[in-house]
Amino acid sequence: MNIKRAKEEIKDTIAAYLLKDEFGEYKIPAIRQRPVLLIGPPGVGKTQIMEQIARECEIGLVAYTITHHTRQSAVGLPFIEHKIYGGKEYSVTEYTMSEIIASVYDRIRETGLKEGILFIDEINCVSETLAPTMLQFLQCKTFGSHKVPEGWIIVAAGNPPEYNKSVREFDVVTLDRIKKIIIEPDLNVWKEYAYAQNIHPAIMSYLNIRPQYFCTVETTVDGKRFATPRGWEDLSQLIQVYETLGKKTDRDVVGQYLQHPKIAKDFANYLELYYKYQDQYQVEEILSGTIREEVCDKLQKAPFDERMAVTGLLLAKLTDGFKELKRMNETMTLLMAQLKQFKKELDGADVHALAPAMILESIGAELESIRIHKKESGLSDRRQDHIYRKVKELLEQYVQQMKARSLQEKEDSWNWLRQQFMEKSDAYDLMLPGQTLPTVTRWTVREGSVVTIGANHNALVFYDRESKQIIDLNDKGNLIRLIDHSNNPKKQLKMSVLTGVLKLQDSASEAEIVTAIQGIIANADRLEKENKTLAAAVDKMNEAKKESQKREAISLTDAAIKDGRYDAKGRENLLNLFDKDFEGTKAMLAAIPCRANVAGQINTDKGSGVTLGDWKDKSWDELDKAGKLVELKDAAPDLYKSKFKERFGIEPNL
Repeated sequence: MNIKRAKEEIKDTIAAYLLKDEFGEYKIPAIRQRPVLLIGPPGVGKTQIMEQIARECEIGLVAYTITHHTRQSAVGLPFIEHKIYGGKEYSVTEYTMSEIIASVYDRIRETGLKEGILFIDEINCVSETLAPTMLQFLQCKTFGSHKVPEGWIIVAAGNPPEYNKSVREFDVVTLDRIKKIIIEPDLNVWKEYAYAQNIHPAIMSYLNIRPQYFCTVETTVDGKRFATPRGWEDLSQLIQVYETLGKKTDRDVVGQYLQHPKIAKDFANYLELYYKYQDQYQVEEILSGTIREEVCDKLQKAPFDERMAVTGLLLAKLTDGFKELKRMNETMTLLMAQLKQFKKELDGADVHALAPAMILESIGAELESIRIHKKESGLSDRRQDHIYRKVKELLEQYVQQMKARSLQEKEDSWNWLRQQFMEKSDAYDLMLPGQTLPTVTRWTVREGSVVTIGANHNALVFYDRESKQIIDLNDKGNLIRLIDHSNNPKKQLKMSVLTGVLKLQDSASEAEIVTAIQGIIANADRLEKENKTLAAAVDKMNEAKKESQKREAISLTDAAIKDGRYDAKGRENLLNLFDKDFEGTKAMLAAIPCRANVAGQINTDKGSGVTLGDWKDKSWDELDKAGKLVELKDAAPDLYKSKFKERFGIEPNL
């Protein structure tokens, strides 16, 4: 199946695996939740769809390329644990938590997402030492002695043998425990993804002409020659950046991404022609509605490849416009949701206690918190993040303007904000030929100049909101209308409102009002000073606490390294974890058992097992007969002195 169909199948599988019954238990128990195994060529999009699935399902994602791991990092390190079996103590080998499993728990703690996907890439290309571990992982969902947490679905990916000589075939026992999906490259499906990711139009039009070069691998005497979807996507981004920098993408540069000399040469030649057609055929002019006859004649006589290239140029410009409209629509939808929330909170708020600008500011802060969480959790891509940032920027502008206008009343604040939102329109009937940006429907003339320079009088189009007509500046009457205006009378502040806020009688004098206001100002100054003092004290306490935690973190880290609970190479990483989450890291470190000294265990076992208690109960002669005097002298010198004096009546000269 193609990558799109595979994505939908995985989403359906996740929905089935995460479905719970009335008791809150998964309907398909973890033991029956088969890992999904994706087998497909490199660069076909296996990793990308996992990121998309995690965002769309709003679950966590931990991805690992298993070939980068050793058996120790995947399984954990051994340590000696003491356990009692049948009333007798034994030394048992156990393992620390796998780095991969630990990453899952770290992801849960960082994002708060208790369900997710553990994605293991290149699983069929592991080393010989790690192969049994991978089979155990697929069959039992464990790394070493630690299981993957419930609610986390295992998805693995690998390449077919023809793409990688390191591929290992799975046995029937393993294959009978997984859900295997074979992925084939599909250009039509990839083009849907490519348009969304803004793949360079030259690549899109080229692949429409040469679809056989989309994904190809050849084995020659000179080695592997290939072109993959990943190569086309990465090359697209480089071409776009090079265009911004004014640099040329030649054959050598193309060959760094398309490692197939024939395809690289062919596309480099096509790209050069593409830029040539871009200069010859004025695409912007065509899309504005101006199509010259000579251009039509030239295009009609042009060869097929040239016509396809021009078509690609036109489609690219149209696609950019559609994308921008979609982005604007999503931005306005999110902005509308924030304004609805503002209206709801405004209606329920005490206007005297909380200014409208403060309400809108808090909504903007909450939106920013959501944006950061989505970004850090991987629940939003770059485009979605930009939309959130744009809406946050608009809200900040509204807040600043509301503060500048001292808007305090609910009705005034809402009406003003509503007007700002309605200043632009995307309505098609308000647009002129060639117009791509929204129409301004509410405006104020700040400054005007009349000059004798010939120009298009409708280069700037005005719209009359009352008559719903476009104003033709060729009409002198309309010009006079724009210049002639009258000032709106300022709204008079009702004294009853002011005395109510100040908690005074309606008959209060001007002096009483002034005194009350002065008292409020003085109290505000006092509170501000107290707040600064308290803030400084809190900052000092927090700084001291931080320093104390830092010292404790260093001490705990060094102790953990000394007793074998943590590798010295990871010291800086552990200190960074302490810096992010002190209490959580401290608890995690405390849960790791100390690693016993194996050599010490062996040396102890070599003896007869005589303890200090046994030595105390035996006489000098009994210890001498048992050959334990030398051992007693080294292990317990004070007891040795006591036994010596008891036997000979004098202190030994040690």
